[in-house]
Amino acid sequence: MTGTNAAGNATGTISGVAGDPALPYLLTTYVNEKKAMLKGAEINWQHMLDNGLGIQAIYTWVKSDLAFDNQGAGNRFALVGLSNSANLVGIHEDATWSVRAAYNWRDEFLLSPTNNGLPNRVYVEPYGQADLSVGFNFSKNLSFSFEAINLFDASQRTHGRTRELDSSRT
Repeated sequence: MTGTNAAGNATGTISGVAGDPALPYLLTTYVNEKKAMLKGAEINWQHMLDNGLGIQAIYTWVKSDLAFDNQGAGNRFALVGLSNSANLVGIHEDATWSVRAAYNWRDEFLLSPTNNGLPNRVYVEPYGQADLSVGFNFSKNLSFSFEAINLFDASQRTHGRTRELDSSRT
């Protein structure tokens, strides 16, 4: 029997056809968590010289009033991926060449409040790497580019609740 309730919503039972196989499905949705304040600032400075050489420096600062309980058990509200970062870039630009050499640094941040469904926090330790990109304009219609990420093979290290727990390199 199908009908409507006082709010005007449909009510009733949905029945399948005899012999039809079950149709499993997964329903996911967003859920509001607690609230947290997040503030930050970024400063960016760039200077180019007449000969095509230049330098760029960027620093990003972020802060939250959320105090993550690192020792607690169970699900915890957390802002993951929150950290300060800095970049220093050397630049050369002219009609033929475009070269950028960069050092990128990021402070420690919480990667996940759980690990394999358990309340084992995962942190990424402070990390820096050097990158290089080179572009060459062969002609008006043909250019080549090369990019190298993590030139010196810097390791990214993670750990659990403390630096001595679950250390690994990626």
